Amino acid sequence: MLTNYNIGIWGFGSHAKKRILPELINDDNIHLVGIYSSDSIKNQYIEKKLKLKTWNNENDFLNDASINIVYLATPNGSHYEHGKKILLSNKHLICEKSITCNYSHTIDLINIAQKYQLFLYEAFMYKLHQQYEVFLNELKAIGSIRYSCNTFTLPKLENYGFRKNLKLGGGILWDVACYPVSLIIDLPNFNLSNCKLNFAHFEYERDIDIFLKVILTSNQQMHDIIVSYDHVYANSVLVSGENGSIFAENIFSKNSNLETSIIISDINNRKRELKIEKDNYYKNMFKHIYKSISNRTEREINYKIIRQQGKLMEIISK
Repeated sequence: MLTNYNIGIWGFGSHAKKRILPELINDDNIHLVGIYSSDSIKNQYIEKKLKLKTWNNENDFLNDASINIVYLATPNGSHYEHGKKILLSNKHLICEKSITCNYSHTIDLINIAQKYQLFLYEAFMYKLHQQYEVFLNELKAIGSIRYSCNTFTLPKLENYGFRKNLKLGGGILWDVACYPVSLIIDLPNFNLSNCKLNFAHFEYERDIDIFLKVILTSNQQMHDIIVSYDHVYANSVLVSGENGSIFAENIFSKNSNLETSIIISDINNRKRELKIEKDNYYKNMFKHIYKSISNRTEREINYKIIRQQGKLMEIISK
């Protein structure tokens, strides 16, 4: 059983620097050993400004016995290669989404994690926010689910990072569509085994997918996904059932200082709003991880979720 939580970060992009690093520095239950980056300039910043350990190469990082957990924050396209090395080094893996860009690669990581009894987690932080917990709990109020509309569109960005780089695993499918897919899998009575792709429309900028609309059906349910770059910002889910509907804005991404809500409508469109206090899903995620990492049942649950996520992404990508 793991009693000391010593974590190293692999990759030091803007997300890791702005979101992940502050939480780990301030977490009393997890010790941040250091950060590995292949960028020498970033390493100088990590050593001099942050006073954290760095490593000369990935082998030194992976062979460091003081680390038993790795947070992988490299681009999507390198997750499989890096993730496999981490697991084969007998370290637990927390991986930013998408965990891979290929279903067979995802299965390979799961198999390695199972073989060595390692914790494997795909970091969809939004699932650890109170809003999502309330959303799932209130679904029973609308009866059997018939339809969901999942929208996540992003405006033009000053810096796209890996997002518009095919070699780094960029594109709207693996970067953004993975969020609605992860939510649909959680909906009651969604059955992946009889899920069908009814419609998929991609639009491209050069060789990068920048827009995607998808319609899925499963067990008399229909699920609509709209994701895009270079669009008006939207981030919401609407789920309709036989007795009403639930709407949640800012469901997939939000700042920790944002108050959120869930709007529930009955069959006659009478509405009630549930206010939800500010919450920090980054902090909640690490709390969930150190409570779950040594629990075999939790590990198996995560393997199943990651497997379902990978399979549904494969269905859409074809």
